[in-house]
Amino acid sequence: GNWAPNPNVMLAGLLASMRNEDGRILIDRFYDDVRPITPADRAAFGRIPPVEEQLAGELRLGRTEGGGATLAEQLMLPALNVSGLAGGRTGPASANVILPEATAYIDFRMVPDQKPARVRELVEAHLVGRGYHVVRQDPDSITRRTHPKVIKVNWGEDGYPATRTALDAPAGRAVLAAATAGLAEPVIAVPILGGSLPIFHFGEVLRAPLIVVPIANHDNNQHAENENMRIRNLWDGIELYAGLYLNLGPEWRKLERPAP
Repeated sequence: GNWAPNPNVMLAGLLASMRNEDGRILIDRFYDDVRPITPADRAAFGRIPPVEEQLAGELRLGRTEGGGATLAEQLMLPALNVSGLAGGRTGPASANVILPEATAYIDFRMVPDQKPARVRELVEAHLVGRGYHVVRQDPDSITRRTHPKVIKVNWGEDGYPATRTALDAPAGRAVLAAATAGLAEPVIAVPILGGSLPIFHFGEVLRAPLIVVPIANHDNNQHAENENMRIRNLWDGIELYAGLYLNLGPEWRKLERPAP
């Protein structure tokens, strides 16, 4: 220690150079392709109930990222999520040992107009800029000895861009009107969801606007143990989808009529 470089420290420093504690991605030019927030988006923010205090309580959060921004506002921005770190043992099995490698699993949630290939390019440029030699396979001894910093990068699947239909676009207005008519009460519309769905290619093939109409309860433990749906959400969902089937066509035709 204190002479041989510690991969855990190197990895921690590298991750800190990519993302700050407030969620802001620090990779150069990363936000160049992010679609700007529109007046319609900001109007939607004002109609969304303030859920932040309830969610912070349920999740036992002492603070949130974004400098006080609402959840809906933060979802309009890309995210770098550090999902896992490994570099030795902790707890009862811990030992005063410096291991030769440290690993991290990260993922990016993109927003409209960002492309996976461009994100990969920017990330690797950042790594090189931090003095790392990027490899695809396990480095051999010669590579380790001839480069002060070596990082192996394995990109997962190709990934997919985000997709979003504007709330004030004809399709968005028609879906909102049809849903409201079907439920006979106002619905909450958010400009974009926080999850990632591989539906971009449907839009490419169909050349049609795509709108997600979810019915899951907010505490459904999605993709985790005890994933659930409340019975009320199921019944409301049936009425909502029935309303879309019945009302979407008429509402769309109203928008197509020329103004008198």
